[in-house]
Amino acid sequence: IGNPASWDGAMAAQQESHGRIDMVTDDDMTEAQMGLARYDGVFVEPASAASVAGVIRHHRLHGFEPGSVVVSVVTGHGLKDPNRAIEISPSPIKVSKSKSAIVATLTDLLDR
Repeated sequence: IGNPASWDGAMAAQQESHGRIDMVTDDDMTEAQMGLARYDGVFVEPASAASVAGVIRHHRLHGFEPGSVVVSVVTGHGLKDPNRAIEISPSPIKVSKSKSAIVATLTDLLDR
């Protein structure tokens, strides 16, 4: 955000927590949004995924010290921007309604 309304509060929080403020791309936020949904079952809007994208970026560039505590706040629910979620999601998998077909499909997905 070019001129965030709560910049002073953000800077104070960063200094008090010895945290970090950085920049991420739209692609970084999309990756984080998809990862949160896929691996954690957390549905956030793209802007809310920015903090997780920053953690991922920092880890790729610098790593973290063993035992580090990493906190990332996500506040915006994915339903704030459902069209973006639809755009970035893979097409649904169609499966016949038989139990064996459902189990076979789920097993295949888990084996990937």
